[in-house]
Amino acid sequence: MYLPYPIADTPQDFDRKYLTAGLGIKSGEGAMEFNVAYIYGFWDQLSEDYGSSVSEVYQKIVSQNIVASLSLRL
Repeated sequence: MYLPYPIADTPQDFDRKYLTAGLGIKSGEGAMEFNVAYIYGFWDQLSEDYGSSVSEVYQKIVSQNIVASLSLRL
């Protein structure tokens, strides 16, 4: 997934980028399903609200998440 930074003319380093991978297992009749996904996100962030005497602070943000779901159909 690619989410552009909402301010025009901003470098692409500030756009949020996510890579995902997943796996799903379903029972023979389809009554039970288990899904798991890994989500890796990365982007740069600028923080400049520290006053005029402090230079801008650039941060490299990395987000790692695991999402799982279980569905039962009766």
